[in-house]
Amino acid sequence: MKKIYNNPKEIDKDIKGGKFYPVYFFYGENESLTREYEGKIVDAVLGDDGGGGLLHSTFYGGDDSIMEVINSAMTLPMLAVGGAKKMVVIRNSEKLTEDDVERLNAYSQNPADSTVLVITARGVADRGRKSPQKPPPGKLKGLLESTAIAVFNKMREGDIKQSVAKRFRDENKKVDPEVLNTIIEFLGDDSSAVEAVVEKLLIYLGDEQQLTINDVEDMIPNIKVNSVFEMSDALSVGDAGGAIRMINKMLVSGVSAFELLGIIRYHFVRLWGLKLAVDGRGDIQSEAKKLKIPSFALGKYTNQTKRISHKSFREILKKLSELDTLLKSSSLKDKMVMDKMVIDITAVMRRR
Repeated sequence: MKKIYNNPKEIDKDIKGGKFYPVYFFYGENESLTREYEGKIVDAVLGDDGGGGLLHSTFYGGDDSIMEVINSAMTLPMLAVGGAKKMVVIRNSEKLTEDDVERLNAYSQNPADSTVLVITARGVADRGRKSPQKPPPGKLKGLLESTAIAVFNKMREGDIKQSVAKRFRDENKKVDPEVLNTIIEFLGDDSSAVEAVVEKLLIYLGDEQQLTINDVEDMIPNIKVNSVFEMSDALSVGDAGGAIRMINKMLVSGVSAFELLGIIRYHFVRLWGLKLAVDGRGDIQSEAKKLKIPSFALGKYTNQTKRISHKSFREILKKLSELDTLLKSSSLKDKMVMDKMVIDITAVMRRR
């Protein structure tokens, strides 16, 4: 059955009403939101005990056999009671072969009544579209004909600010625009990292009604500008040992690898933007303001850009994107992923 969700609230409404489709197809640039709604479907279908873990299977495109996925979906849930269903999830469907997608399409046209299948893919949505008026490219197009579809696009910075402000309002907390801007300045447009920090701040506030800049600095001191700069400075000169020590300190203090990776990516994006202005002999002060680089740190940022070539920036951001995917889709521990990040980036810098 084909269904198009125009926004996430429509999915929430169906979940609240106990309405589920046999096959869902979630895709787009916002992997955090895609994973969030995958989880909401799983939790709602399986209930509080999660079926004891026996009614839920997760597979990965490119790693697991598509026939194993389909057989799991077709197999009746042995322990299901009172019409309970089993959950099957297949992530990274963009990595499936064309033959695999054909088999998945065939299943989605005649799905098992006893199973809810969630298919997710990364980075195939059109930026800015609220509904899949234009289908995803290539082999995944056929999934649009017989699934419940939702496109999760990456949030713009302004949308993230509105979302964060609403989250604080919902908890009856007050937050000044300056404080809100500070949170976004540190974390950029990584909505997942921002959401994680906001939840920590809400817990930290407790019964207090007003969020202050001191609260932000007390709660997440290790994402201050100087700390982030020092860590990236170590990376830019190939000091793997120094970078690992600083990262380990952050992880121990409670900053998650997911947050940290977002912070590092945002920092290198800003550095590259500044380098483009420096090399193009543009208005550096104006560009720094656009990039939200603090004026007191501009000299240090400019010096750091001189050590990194445009080619190195491209390689570093590619590596960070790959590591973000690895962090979300593998069972590797946070420290192992972050250590790999240090090794990868310092290797790029040694080749410059």
